[in-house]
Amino acid sequence: MTGTANSVKSHLSPKEKRSVVLASLRRKIELLGSWLEDGLPPGQTWKKTVKEVSEWEDTELEVTRWKSPNITAPSGPNPNEARALVALLKQINTPAATSLEQENRELKATVKALSGQIARLARQLRVSERDLRIASAQASEVASATQKMDDR
Repeated sequence: MTGTANSVKSHLSPKEKRSVVLASLRRKIELLGSWLEDGLPPGQTWKKTVKEVSEWEDTELEVTRWKSPNITAPSGPNPNEARALVALLKQINTPAATSLEQENRELKATVKALSGQIARLARQLRVSERDLRIASAQASEVASATQKMDDR
């Protein structure tokens, strides 16, 4: 999932690039914070260093990479975001108080994913039941019409 965001950024003015990078930094902070609360989603990995965060690019998650270390420097253009990121990375790199806390977060993420799957399956079941009722009614009509023709 790389390449697309960077090729788009190459056509932007410096001001627009800064805006895109800042939005991406904020989105990464949002995602990491959410994952700390709800558990790491399936298929994702923890970003444990500023470098890993800066290299993280995922178009589906709407995050892009940047090269300048100044972006996340405490004295750089985004000091509040830099502090927030460092605080998150400290939490990520601090072992959970117990393995049960980590397991609990992971189970919450699994439950959330399964709840979505159950909702989708319930919708599919309702559609299938409706389609079955329609098909049964049509089959009854055909059988009735066939019976009438046979009776003649």
